[in-house]
Amino acid sequence: MSVKITKDWKAWLKLHSFYVNGFIYMLVRVAVNVTMTVQPFYLESVTGFKAEGNRPTSVALAIVPLISYTV
Repeated sequence: MSVKITKDWKAWLKLHSFYVNGFIYMLVRVAVNVTMTVQPFYLESVTGFKAEGNRPTSVALAIVPLISYTV
């Protein structure tokens, strides 16, 4: 029979790996958020897309960020 040892929140704050993992997670989230925010504007400028009155965004430009986020 094994005894399960639990840690309280103060013990987690003393671990070096807690801060390393948190920093890496934060950098990944910032990179994903910036990419997903800037990518539609980049695609519009590269493709030269001009918005029309009844269709402000083309379907192809809307699908690219969706696919890259879900994959």
